Amino acid sequence: MDKQPISPAVREPLVAFPAADDFHRSARLRCAKACGAYNALGLDATEEERTNAWNNIVNPAQSLTATPTDTIDPSHLIPAPMIKIPIIIDYGTRVTIDPTTFINRNCQIADTPHHPFTIGARCLIGPNVSIYAVTHPLDYRARAGRHGPSLAGPVTIEDDVWIGGGVSIMPGVTIHRGSVVGAGSVVTKSVPAFHLALGSPARVVRKVAVDVPDAEGLRYAGEGRVAVTGRGEVRDAVDAERVEARLPLLGRGESAQVVPALRRELVPTRFLDWWVLVGSMAVLVLGMAVGWWLREVSAE
Repeated sequence: MDKQPISPAVREPLVAFPAADDFHRSARLRCAKACGAYNALGLDATEEERTNAWNNIVNPAQSLTATPTDTIDPSHLIPAPMIKIPIIIDYGTRVTIDPTTFINRNCQIADTPHHPFTIGARCLIGPNVSIYAVTHPLDYRARAGRHGPSLAGPVTIEDDVWIGGGVSIMPGVTIHRGSVVGAGSVVTKSVPAFHLALGSPARVVRKVAVDVPDAEGLRYAGEGRVAVTGRGEVRDAVDAERVEARLPLLGRGESAQVVPALRRELVPTRFLDWWVLVGSMAVLVLGMAVGWWLREVSAE
């Protein structure tokens, strides 16, 4: 595999829009009805029924005010991904999800009509995942309750991505190809291709395999399996072991050998050298203080 460094994506600016006006409210109502019809499908629904219901969400036949009962031109049908119900989508009209992707139950997609929302091929989306392509101003005066502007941003999940259960993804984020996001993470920044990110906020911990490209702006240690921050602090051998317990990635047997080696290599540098120095200085200062006190007591 080509091991050229991966450059970080440029984050697109957020777009303000009046979510409370009649147009957007009508658009959300249409999509809510379409999602309700999709979620009402039985477990034995045919592929044709699922495809028709999915197209009523993402490919309405006429206008944004079309209802789920409107007919759709069969030549324009979009194949439906494999989705466990229920799923909640706000608008649907700029949502593109590859039919080879699997989405587990209780997925919530807060999309907008103002930026694309894309999930690529062969992705796995765990249960209870929330993906937000919309946010609000931080200043309460600009936010103005329900009457202020909403802010739309694109969200892109590229091919072969695995999103663990309970993950939240924020506006403007791109999860690049082949990456993994650990369960329960909050993703506020884009994740480079072929890397594992986890935590709240999510941070890149390691590459998913030794032979995949490095990401620009990250440094690596221990055969490239553990990312290092710009300050040179390891992110970190212990984290990597926790990851192995939580997410059984490819190459688990190899990782089981790499992680102890990383600990031997990195922990002395990060912890022991620093704390030995600090501890030695503390002992020295304490010894000098005790000696001074004993001399004062003897002099009396």
